[in-house]
Amino acid sequence: MALLIIVLSLPLLFSGVRIINSITSEFGQEILKAELESLIEPINLRYQTLARVGLEDSQSHRQEIREAAYSTLRLFRYKETGTVFVVGYDRQIVLSSDFTEPTGTDFKTFFTSLTGVSPLIEYQVEGKERIGVAHYYKPWQSYIGLAMDRKELFAPRDLFLKINLLVLLVVVGIAGLFAIIIHHYLITPILRLTHYAEQVGRGEPNAEIPGRYILELATMKQDIRHMVASLVSREEKYRAVFDAPSDAFFVHDAANGKILEVNRAMSEMYGYSQEEALGLDIGDLSSGEQGYTVAEAGRWVDRVLTIGPQRFEWQARRKNGQLFWVDVALRSFKFGDSLCVLAVVRDIEEQKKAAQELAAEKEQLAITLRSIGDGVITTDGEGRVVLLNRVAEKLTGWKQEHAKGCPLSEIFHIVDSKSGALCPNPALEVLNKGRQMELAKDTLLVAKDGSRRNVADSAAPIYNPASEMVGVVLVFRDISEKQRMEQEIIKVKKLESVGVLAGGIAHDFNNLLAAILGNINLVRLGLEEESKPALLLREAEKASLRAQHLTQQLLTFSKGGEPVRKTSDLREIIRDNVEFVLRGSSIGYELQLQEDLWPVDVDPGQVGQVIQNIILNGRQALEETTDSQIVIEAHNCQNCVENEVVTSSCVHVTINDNGPGISPAVLEKIFDPYFSTKQEGSGLGLAICHSIIAKHGGVLTAQSGVGQGATFTIKLPVASECEVKTPLDPISKAIQRPLKILIMDDEEMLRTLAAHILIELGHEAEVVKDGDEALAVYSKAMEAGSPFDGVIMDLTIPGGMGGKEAVAKLLELDPGAKVIVASGYSNDPVMANYKAHGFVAMLVKPFRVADLEKAVGECF
Repeated sequence: MALLIIVLSLPLLFSGVRIINSITSEFGQEILKAELESLIEPINLRYQTLARVGLEDSQSHRQEIREAAYSTLRLFRYKETGTVFVVGYDRQIVLSSDFTEPTGTDFKTFFTSLTGVSPLIEYQVEGKERIGVAHYYKPWQSYIGLAMDRKELFAPRDLFLKINLLVLLVVVGIAGLFAIIIHHYLITPILRLTHYAEQVGRGEPNAEIPGRYILELATMKQDIRHMVASLVSREEKYRAVFDAPSDAFFVHDAANGKILEVNRAMSEMYGYSQEEALGLDIGDLSSGEQGYTVAEAGRWVDRVLTIGPQRFEWQARRKNGQLFWVDVALRSFKFGDSLCVLAVVRDIEEQKKAAQELAAEKEQLAITLRSIGDGVITTDGEGRVVLLNRVAEKLTGWKQEHAKGCPLSEIFHIVDSKSGALCPNPALEVLNKGRQMELAKDTLLVAKDGSRRNVADSAAPIYNPASEMVGVVLVFRDISEKQRMEQEIIKVKKLESVGVLAGGIAHDFNNLLAAILGNINLVRLGLEEESKPALLLREAEKASLRAQHLTQQLLTFSKGGEPVRKTSDLREIIRDNVEFVLRGSSIGYELQLQEDLWPVDVDPGQVGQVIQNIILNGRQALEETTDSQIVIEAHNCQNCVENEVVTSSCVHVTINDNGPGISPAVLEKIFDPYFSTKQEGSGLGLAICHSIIAKHGGVLTAQSGVGQGATFTIKLPVASECEVKTPLDPISKAIQRPLKILIMDDEEMLRTLAAHILIELGHEAEVVKDGDEALAVYSKAMEAGSPFDGVIMDLTIPGGMGGKEAVAKLLELDPGAKVIVASGYSNDPVMANYKAHGFVAMLVKPFRVADLEKAVGECF
């Protein structure tokens, strides 16, 4: 009680002191402020009088007023410790009983407080705490203040505190005496009764109640004894009923999960004595595996308290560590002021094992059915669906729960792929004939969503142990992809055949072009550049070069390969190929080509093929369009592509038509090999275009929408060299120093033509037909002391040693040999990387005089 009084009194005392502190501080500040103002008022009146007589600027009079004021202020005392101070704005001490010098930590603290915002100042001098008020007096440019000891100002507060502490001690003493009396005659007897109740609760009904009891406590003692005797009788009856069932009973405290009571069946089931069980928790009686932990048990208890009774299976643990399955029923109830949970537990280990064995058999069957890559459907004896596996669900579009009980013909809807007629129900066929059957070859399965697939199927009867036919099992598979692949293989073989044929024709035609172009060049050598025959031959040369592009496209189609690049003007490539494709059509076109278009390092033939394919696709799309138009634009672009292959300067080409456009579904596949929307299309055109641009380090993209036309965008890197060599430069007649050149080619007219050109250019030439002859002639010339200066080798020699093999052997013979490779396959990997194979220059067939002269010039 005394402690209670102290606990209650101290906060009041503390708050009272705080209030008195606040009041004392505020009133003390006001009193000091009033005293200070009363001291300053007479000084102000004297200054005002001086102003009225017109002597306010008289320094002698003002000094006189100040000296008189200083004398008055120096003698003033407020109570015992209150004194006046005057401190100049420049820290000069004019008047002060606390400070003599404007130095020291105490003065610095004092002056900081003096110049602060608040009029109240607090500071220390020689350990004494001082408090006061200050006022900046402008006529003196000084601070005037009144300060006194803090202890003197707060003396009433200290007196109040002493009185309250004395009263508190008296009250605490009286309360302590009263508490001793109460404890002896009231609390101690009650504690003894409580202890007796605890003994009875622990199972000691024969315990005694010691001590003397007075008044009502004596009556309470007798009542408690009678009540205990009655409770013991009821406990025996309750225990007999509680231990009777064969199910285990647990009573848990809902708040902490502690086991409060168990029956005999629990001891028999788990192997613990009833006393041992009361010291356990749920974790000791559970397996602890995932889903059967203390945390999970707590969640079941939460459901009981929030939802209601719960029933579930649980994996329990016996005292010997053995795990077993139990069925648990939970219910909550009130026991006095406590909320408890009753758990009724039944051992279901044997039932669980039987159920697991049955489930394992079902799971094995389900796994088997799921693992089968074919669709499986079973029916009953009337042809109604009993079961579908996962593949069957996917192919038919029906789920097991929706298909079960439906006729097979509704779920497995099959038609003839050629006639569209409905096929017979395979289940009814098997049930009627009693034997296995297979579907016709051209059978289509129509799924629930209307999609169609080619399927192969077999149906067989199902017999019971009595050999009675009770249903049908249908096994089928989707063979659409297989048939499509077979068709694709046929298409690829056809394309390979066409490619071989195209390559052969192109090779032979290329050789003919080489002879034509070379002879035209030879004739031009003897003519004036501006003469009519020379101009006509120049046009013939242009036609030959255009024919060369056609042969290069055929060669690209047949062989593919890396581009053979040279610095080119893209405008010429675009003009020639656009005019070539659109010549003779009603489709209008517009060229918007920037005049100072940057040169590019490309294979003109391959890039021309890309332009031709895209323009040709546009022409075909615009055939039924009125006012059809194709716009081709080319301009320079500085860092125009982000997150793509091209990230630096490039040439940007767009080809736009105003045709019907491309749907989004088709647009995302147009660059896929073998994808075509045309009845007779091969699906290779745009795929080859995409491959060609990618090999040039560029990007080819397409944008379109239905009814919005189509736009193809080509981005090619800028050439490292700025000079563009036009294909029809005037033929130079300048001849270098005479050279001795060996020419190897299987075509007689080509090697003869090359020899004539070299002789015309002032060189000496000798010809051979294959690699073996070239090595022999070269070796013989070396031995004779008249070696060849260079060799021109055809890359491919049918039935003989070609340039690729011959150059390696020639370099073994003469490491300093200078060999030029020549081939009509400009996109052959060797031509693209000729230096890596030992050649010093390369020559593309058909070639002109300037081309041959340039190739020879690169070697010397």
